[in-house]
Order: sequence, then structure tokens, then C-alpha cells
Amino acid sequence: MKKVFATLLIVASMSFIACGPSAEEQEKEKQRQDSIATATQKAKDDSINAAKEAEAKKAAETSDAAHADSVAKGLIKEVKAAADKAGDKAKEVVKDVKAGAEKAVDKAADKAKEVIKK
Repeated sequence: MKKVFATLLIVASMSFIACGPSAEEQEKEKQRQDSIATATQKAKDDSINAAKEAEAKKAAETSDAAHADSVAKGLIKEVKAAADKAGDKAKEVVKDVKAGAEKAVDKAADKAKEVIKK
């Protein structure tokens, strides 16, 4: 009889082992795996977000530099336009002075001719 009980005890313990983990143990293992998957996904998302923020920051800095460059180019164009306008104005003034000088020379020549005739 002892052999029968020993055999039944061995068979019973083997059946518990062969059945695998209990539902509670399976639930704990599932929660552990879910927790690991959640942490991994969060780390991946954080890494992606950090990379996107870095890229956006770099793009903003590049955009700021490009904006400053375009503003500088715009100012240079305005200065050149103002210089051209001032140059054109100066040319007109020179023409006016030259015309006035020619009139004054002609008038002086006429006066000189009158003096010579007398």
C-alpha cells in the first residue's frame, strides 16, 4: 500500500507540475510583460519626441539666421537704392550748376563784349 500511495503522490505532484503555472501566476507574468512593453514604448516615444524637438529647434535657428540674412540683404538693397537716388539727385544738381555756370559765363562774355565795344 505504501508503494501505491507513493506512486499516487508522485503522479499527483507531476500532474501539478505538468499543468503549468496557475491563472494567478499567468496574470502576474502578463502584467510584467505589459509593463515592460509600456516602458519600452514610452522610452521609444520620448526618444522620437526629443529628436523631433531638436530638429525643430535647429530648423528655427536656421530660419532665424536666414531671416536675419534676408533682412540684411533687404537693407543693403534699400541703401543701394538710396545711394542711386542720391547719385541721380547729385547728377541733376551738377547739371543745374553747370547750366547756371554756362549762363553766367555767357552773360559775363556779353558784358565783356559790350565793354569792349564802348
